[in-house]
Amino acid sequence: YFTPLPKLTEDSYRVFFFKIRNKDSFSDSDPYNMIRHAVNLQEIRLHEDVAFGDIFIFDVADITFKYVLKLTPFKVFYMVKIYEKFFSSRLKGIYFLNAPSFMEKLLAIIKLFMKPKLFK
Repeated sequence: YFTPLPKLTEDSYRVFFFKIRNKDSFSDSDPYNMIRHAVNLQEIRLHEDVAFGDIFIFDVADITFKYVLKLTPFKVFYMVKIYEKFFSSRLKGIYFLNAPSFMEKLLAIIKLFMKPKLFK
């Protein structure tokens, strides 16, 4: 599931929540599917939403190392650059719930491609 919550925060930010519905089928899926879904959602928001920025909450309890291995540096670079360059919303925060230990390595890779101010 990757869905925006219906109400804005007090500061007028939109909160998105991500949760894996089916661990087995998610591990076998291509990360591009998640990226495509997020991009489609952002495109709809450009026309219909009034939020000042985004807060992402990811419940990654069921994410597997097999799936993380599919997130090549190019895919991560692609995902970060699309968000930074093509969408006008600002990133307020990203939160990971129930993160396994290997998520630190994934965040280190993502940090390489983000602007320092954005990662902070």
